[in-house]
Amino acid sequence: MAHLPQATDHAPPTSSRTDVVRGFARTHALMGVFVVVGLVLRVLTTLAYRPAMQFVQDSFDYLHDAEQLVPSVIRPLGYPVFLRLLSVTGRLGVVPVVQHLLGLAVGVLIYLLLQRLGARSWLAALGAAPILLDGYQVYLEQFVLAETLFVFLVVTALFALLWADRPPPAACAAAGVLMAAAALTRTVGVFLLLPVAAYVVARRLGVRRLACLVVPAAVVLGGYASWFHAHHGQYRLVAYDGYFLAGRVAPFADCARLRLPPPQEALCDKKLPSERPGADHYTFMPGSPLRRPYVAAGTDRNAVAGSFARHVIRNQPGDYLSTVAAAFAHHFSPSRTTGPRDYPAQMLHFRTEHTPQPWEPLYPPADPYVGQWTWPGPTMSYGTVVAAHGFGMAEVRPSLDAPLARHLRSYQRYGYTPGPLLALALAVGLVAGCGRIPAHLRRLRWAAATFAGCALLALLVASATVAFDYRFLMPALALLPPAGIIGASLVERRLGRPTLSDRHGRGPGEPVRPAASSSSAADNVHEGAHGDREEREVGGPAGGENGAHAGVGVRSEAAAEGGR
Repeated sequence: MAHLPQATDHAPPTSSRTDVVRGFARTHALMGVFVVVGLVLRVLTTLAYRPAMQFVQDSFDYLHDAEQLVPSVIRPLGYPVFLRLLSVTGRLGVVPVVQHLLGLAVGVLIYLLLQRLGARSWLAALGAAPILLDGYQVYLEQFVLAETLFVFLVVTALFALLWADRPPPAACAAAGVLMAAAALTRTVGVFLLLPVAAYVVARRLGVRRLACLVVPAAVVLGGYASWFHAHHGQYRLVAYDGYFLAGRVAPFADCARLRLPPPQEALCDKKLPSERPGADHYTFMPGSPLRRPYVAAGTDRNAVAGSFARHVIRNQPGDYLSTVAAAFAHHFSPSRTTGPRDYPAQMLHFRTEHTPQPWEPLYPPADPYVGQWTWPGPTMSYGTVVAAHGFGMAEVRPSLDAPLARHLRSYQRYGYTPGPLLALALAVGLVAGCGRIPAHLRRLRWAAATFAGCALLALLVASATVAFDYRFLMPALALLPPAGIIGASLVERRLGRPTLSDRHGRGPGEPVRPAASSSSAADNVHEGAHGDREEREVGGPAGGENGAHAGVGVRSEAAAEGGR
């Protein structure tokens, strides 16, 4: 009797792999388009402005600090250390290339995290779109400025903390170190530690995880403060906050109503408030009262300036609050426009022409509270220049491709994120989790609130301390859209509509797992019941706010609905 061929249960491997590839392409098609377009924009920007763009005077400060590696009183050394690492190449053009890669990486991290939290693929792609496609963001990455590195560090910290439902202590420690590095890149990062730590507390993730987050951050920041003390005699990260705040209040300070001691009285501008320039002038320009040697040698001018600012705020709280509120609301305006007291929006417009300036070495002032960098030549356009000074202030040859720059500027006129969309994302991120909410959805509530809280604090601190500048909106491009997408996913799940995670029968962020046998399921329950026994939980028992065992993970919404 002839033997029939044995039937097989396995599909041909080639066909299976093809189906997987096709499914992957369909799922991530929109994100793939965004990444490709974002990459093209960055390549064109790199070719148009070589070797880099520089902002007078911040870029020169960063390059000088990278060479000296001595704590600066104006800005911490996080970004200069980054520049010092790249200076081994000897090419300033490496800086924008690396920053463009960091910008793309931020978009990918956002997309992966949103999908991990259960967002639909197209929604996750929309959450990453602003950081990938916004023309102002792309242009800013071409500058020797700290914003790109700062955003990368903050988003990476949130990625490490939010990826797992119950992040391991190592992930919490990594998030703490990354947030501390962000604070040493831009000091506003110190304030962003608050919503990040609040996430751990609100989720009831335990004392150990909170300590793993906070202690490494405190060690890094404390170590830097000690280094600063060795050079400047104060345990601080910077010693220029008084100048920033004094510059913020100087445009409206009514000194006739104030009783000020002589050193502070010298900071008053005799002009009428309607005739005064903006905060940036008082903080940095040579003609500002803050720049005059108004105190005796050895006096802490930053402390005097800070006392003057606090005096004004106490006596004119309404003027100060209205100034802060107006600047904060300005970030959400439909178009990118600025007023006479703001830093010009043209600073972040793609430059379409370049007027070569006579080159000469630049040296920092001996006293940063009085002196200024000097810039050769009679004029500057918007305070931005194509780089003529590289690492070590060595001469480099600037090049601007005008036709390509005009195309980029044409794109930027329409290719930016409207402020009302960012305001909507902020509102959704904060409001979506209000009210009573099932335990298995609270992770999404606090994730949305953490993104929104970080963006909110970044914008509020900038509005309260410095002149309005669209540079300070850039972190919100990375933080507010994810907050809105997570909030939208939360609303969708509260309404009982299936999401990506529900279709796989799992909770938000829980990986797809094959069905387990009864014995392995029992093992998982046993392991979860005892895995965190040694921890003292903040506000609840082991298993966090979900009341679920760590080994089991988060219940899917479908299971929760079935149990009601």
